[in-house]
Amino acid sequence: MIIAVTDREYTIRPFTEQLRLIAEGRPDMVIIRDKNCSIDEFREFAAECRDICSEFDVDVCVNTYCQIAKELGIGKVQLPMQILFERKGKDDSILTGASVHSIQDAKDAEELGADWLVFGNVFETSCKVGKAGARTDMLKEVCESTSLPVYAIGGVTADNIRSVMRSGASGACIMSGLMMAERPSEVIDRLRRNSNLQSKISIL
Repeated sequence: MIIAVTDREYTIRPFTEQLRLIAEGRPDMVIIRDKNCSIDEFREFAAECRDICSEFDVDVCVNTYCQIAKELGIGKVQLPMQILFERKGKDDSILTGASVHSIQDAKDAEELGADWLVFGNVFETSCKVGKAGARTDMLKEVCESTSLPVYAIGGVTADNIRSVMRSGASGACIMSGLMMAERPSEVIDRLRRNSNLQSKISIL
């Protein structure tokens, strides 16, 4: 799977224009993420993203806010480990991804009822300047530690996605590589070709 992640503050053109171009490229999913706004602002933002993506039949997932995902009829949410622990048990009304950073996180997330994992950052990335990447060796260990699908995040490009897939990942999440792309659809096509993901695949 090729998953796009939104970033309104780091985009090559006005956000809605860029998201529309990304959606035209048909990623498998868009994770709606914005950590710098109020809950009410995020609700409006998520609804706008959902509507744009629905025009192109692109699945969406809400980052962090389970209640907003439910309110907007979005069936997927991506949670940090802290919120997953606080939830205390699987919520069968919504599919849940967990953001993990270690083998122990991966094991805990699976036990807590996560449906998939996002692991990173795998490579150095402009989104986390100065933070070294975990590299594909650690990604491989995380993939081997769980029965859940694992998606790599952090510095993944068309040039290194083969090593990500060889490590056992089910795909990758791309934020700045798509938000800053002049032609996002071409980036998505290259990611698919180089990862041998030639068609859309359900996350579960």
